[in-house]
Amino acid sequence: CKIGEVGQVLVTGLHTFAMPLIRYAIGDLAAWGEPMDCGINWPIIEQVEGRIHNYRELPDGTSRRINFVTTQFIRLPQLFEYQVISLTDSLVVIAAVSYELSTEQITMIKSEVSEIIGVNLPVQVLQTNQLPLLKKFKRNPLEVLNLPWSENLDVVTLLELIELESYVR
Repeated sequence: CKIGEVGQVLVTGLHTFAMPLIRYAIGDLAAWGEPMDCGINWPIIEQVEGRIHNYRELPDGTSRRINFVTTQFIRLPQLFEYQVISLTDSLVVIAAVSYELSTEQITMIKSEVSEIIGVNLPVQVLQTNQLPLLKKFKRNPLEVLNLPWSENLDVVTLLELIELESYVR
């Protein structure tokens, strides 16, 4: 990468004689910085951009960094877990809540998710009392499923499809 250009961070550990790690991808994205004027000519990371798994390919074919940390909806008192899913024709937010979301809160969630994803698709909000734990134990901020929205899709079905999709990847 050129200076200022974002790329994948690869590390090489030469101190492990039994099994050196050569060009090990740690899952971070970063940009190179300008060389230091102190005479040390080692590469400098100017800025860490995030994790590779925070980037998702969207239905329109573009790739975008997805980060919900700065949103207001994750601070709602009754929301303790969420999952956002991008379908071919809509976005779905599964909200695990301790009590029902108000109409205003649902509107806020739809607005913020649309803004962050940057795709003009309708947003569905499904409420549940808990999100079952996936076998992979981690949730990505945005999962992508190549299927259209249907009123028959419920929380359990969507999460099972995410689980199946992760095995196919």
